[in-house]
Amino acid sequence: MPKKPLEKTSAPTTNRRLPTWKDLKRKIKDYVYLLIILSPVLIPILTAVIYVPCYRASLKSAEFTVDRRERVTTGSGDGVKSYFLVWSKEGEVFCVADSWSFLRFDSSDRYGKLREASHVTARVAGWRIPFFSWYRNVLVIESTIDKQPLE
Repeated sequence: MPKKPLEKTSAPTTNRRLPTWKDLKRKIKDYVYLLIILSPVLIPILTAVIYVPCYRASLKSAEFTVDRRERVTTGSGDGVKSYFLVWSKEGEVFCVADSWSFLRFDSSDRYGKLREASHVTARVAGWRIPFFSWYRNVLVIESTIDKQPLE
């Protein structure tokens, strides 16, 4: 039986049209709804993936002389939150607060080790950003040298 020659066939054509502005608005609206629904999951994940490693990478050693110290409280009743501020004679202000990133929850003990006019070597993390009232956090007090006797 003789073979038939192959027939040339044209490629199938599709009737694709360019998306209209209305189509794009609908698609954007769908993505916004999806983002709103997923934000309770995405925000903690982004915090863990971006902020925590950056915060941990900012860990440095600092030497300073304590000029004064103060406890700062916000809120009232059961919602009272407090942290401690330490002013150095070198001009920088440090915060002594609990840290989830480093699993440190002994801020009042660390604050109690700091005395005015004492020279301190400490491990600090974070950044000083005045707009947000962020201070570098004193995480570990490595050594203190009291320059005046305790009263």
